[in-house]
Parts: sequence; structure tokens; C-alpha cells
Amino acid sequence: MTNALQGPVISARNLGKAYGGRSPSRMFADALLGRPQITGNWVLREASFDIAAGETVGIVGRNGAGKSTLLQMLAGVLKPTEGTVSVRGRVAAMLELGAGFDMEFSGRENVFLVASLLGMTRDEIAARMDDILAFADIGHFVDEPVRTYSTGMFVRLAFAVNANVSPDVLIVDEALAVGDAPFPVKCFRKLREIQERGTTVLFVSHDVQAVRTFCQRAIWIDAGRLRADGAASEITARYVRSVFASEPVLAAPNTGEPSLPAKIDDGKPGLSADLSAIVKDRWGNGAASVTTISLFSDGYVAGNVFERGARLSIRISARANVAQGGEHLGLAFSIKHRKGLDLIIDTSYCHGWRFPDLAAGDTFEASFEFENILAPDDYVLVAVAELRGDDQPVYLDFVEQALAFKVVSTERVFSFVKPAVTLQASPLRHQQDCQ
Repeated sequence: MTNALQGPVISARNLGKAYGGRSPSRMFADALLGRPQITGNWVLREASFDIAAGETVGIVGRNGAGKSTLLQMLAGVLKPTEGTVSVRGRVAAMLELGAGFDMEFSGRENVFLVASLLGMTRDEIAARMDDILAFADIGHFVDEPVRTYSTGMFVRLAFAVNANVSPDVLIVDEALAVGDAPFPVKCFRKLREIQERGTTVLFVSHDVQAVRTFCQRAIWIDAGRLRADGAASEITARYVRSVFASEPVLAAPNTGEPSLPAKIDDGKPGLSADLSAIVKDRWGNGAASVTTISLFSDGYVAGNVFERGARLSIRISARANVAQGGEHLGLAFSIKHRKGLDLIIDTSYCHGWRFPDLAAGDTFEASFEFENILAPDDYVLVAVAELRGDDQPVYLDFVEQALAFKVVSTERVFSFVKPAVTLQASPLRHQQDCQ
């Protein structure tokens, strides 16, 4: 579906915002007398850009760079100190928790309040109420004052309202980073639907992978200035290089920039990390080196987030540093819970795979595929090149923090792992999913 609006939906020219400084009356007097205008702290200056109908644009930058200030001016919440901004069509903005909500009103009453502020009639709101409440999934709390809501319930309702009012422009400022585990899955699916309808989306996130996944274009704000504007992959790569150039990264799994979402032959999306430069939490006799590790799944959500229940594929690539007899050579992985517990361990050797003899410099790899039975939580992938036989394995290269990822789910899981289980019981009174 194509958005009915044609041409630029958002136009900014020399946009700037300052806080503090002289009083309005003093500034007015200075202007009349031709004296220099002295203002306070400039949060944003000289930002100029156009955004076309139907574009999805990511905005990246460090904390305090001016990203949120820019969005607030685009949404009409803040008045620019200098420059002009023009936004056409209905704008829905998720800027900060609680914006537009009355804490004493019930959830249902706030739906009518916020949606009416966005230009919808009471009949239009009533027609979409079921969809909004189904997405928010807050049960009987919909008729309770929102001051009684948890953060997760609050943000689910706020996103549900803004995403279901058919805006011409949707502005999302880090809202997807808040909420309980199933929330990102539903939100990213909804964002896909909104994109397909031709809605213009402005998306601020510190998750570079999410920006690369959902946005065709990115704007980089740095220290209150528009540093770069262009293709999302190019701009985020420049932004990440800038971050790594000035901050230590030894604690990170990868010392280079995060890889673009990769794809294997059948088109499954995922992540791929270059391990060649890692020096921390890595050990072994050095006879071989793990070079890359990739994680793919049809259940890829965004960033480093994967959905439980889909098939996972782990690919490990390595290089022989000295000649190797391949009979006992193996590649292995471990998935560790964030608290350090090994949950899933496997090795190519135990599957009966035998590599040929390798010369120094030869490469070898193995892929493992299985159902993602992990509970919603944070995990770390360990990658290993080893020699296995009847005795204790000899580790050639052991990378303890090869890749970090998160699992989310729309259903409740009460253990670290949950395999597919078939249940038969009697007598049957009723059947209900555990959601």
C-alpha cells in the first residue's frame, strides 16, 4: 500500500534548540536594539533534512547527542529556538512514558483521550478499540487507573494506541527497549505492518542492528549536530566506528563493528561476528583459531533478539595455524545462560564428522541446527576448536564470549529450556493455552 501523501512529509531547515540563557524579555529587547542574540546551551543546531512519505528513518547517536530533542520538535512538543520544521499529516509519537496520558483515568479512558488528541473521532476510536486492547493485552486493568500499571503494561497500551490510529507519521523514541519479554516481538511485527501501509516512521534506537533491519536510511546526530545522513548500513557503520574509536571495547564479544544481519543460503536472517581480533576470555594451545561465528533463525526478531520455538542455526568457521590431522579435529559450541550455566553443548566430533588432514592456513567449518528451546532471557555463545578422542579434549581455541543474544517468547516458560512436549491426560475438563 502506498501512502497518499506525496513529496516530503517532514522538512527541517537549520533547526536548532537551546535551553537556558537570557530571559525572553531580554532577548526581545536585544533583537529590537540590534544587539547580538545570546542564548543558553544549544542541544541541537543547524539540522536540515527532508523525509519522504513512506520512508523509515533511523536516528542514531550517543546519549545527550540531541536525538530526543529533535524528535520532540518534529512532533510539535518543543518549539525550535531557530530554524523551521514542517510535518504533514497525522503524527503519532511515543516520546516519553506517560506523554498525553492522565494518570487518574482508566486505560480505556486514556485510549479515547490520546486517540482524540491525534485527530480521531469517537466513532473511529470505538471501531478500533478491540484491536488496541488486544495488542496491549492488559486484561481487566484496562478499566483501572493507569497509575496502578506496571511499566510494561503502560508502554504496551501507549504503543497500541499510537500504532493503531493509522498515523501518517509514527515517531518511536526507544519505546521498544521498555516492557516485558514478549513485547519486542509484537512491536517489531506491528512496525512491519505499519511500514507496509506506507507510514513514515522515525525510529530512535541504540540497537544498531534494529536500525539496519528496519530502516532504509539513518541520520547520525553527534554533539547536537547532524553528522551524517544516508543509507542505514553506511551511516550506522560510521557511527559504530566512531564509538569504538573513543571507548575501550575489550569487554565486548567483538572488537570490530557489529556485523550486518547476515543470511545463509536459504535466506534465514541472523548475526555474524568476526572473532579474529578477540583477545580477552580466549585461551587454547593456538594450533587453530576460530575466525567467525554466525547465528541464524527464521525466528530472528531484530538486533540480537531471537524468538523461542523457531529453528536455530549456528555456524563456526576456523583456520588451522599448523598442520592438523583431521581425525580428531572438531568444532564445538556451548550456549550459556547469562549467569554462566551451560545449557546446550555440542561438537562436530560426536556427530561422527571427521575433517580431512589440514595444512597450515587451511580453513574448516561446521553448522549445527536445532529447535530454539531456550526460555526468554540473555545468553552467550561459546565457540571452540578442539581435538577429541578417548581422553580429555585438547582445546586449540576456546572463545568464551563469541556472541551474545537474547531470546523472547509470547508464551510463559518456567524453566531454562522448554522442548516440544506432547501431553495426554484424562479426564479432560477443558483445554487452554498457557499464554
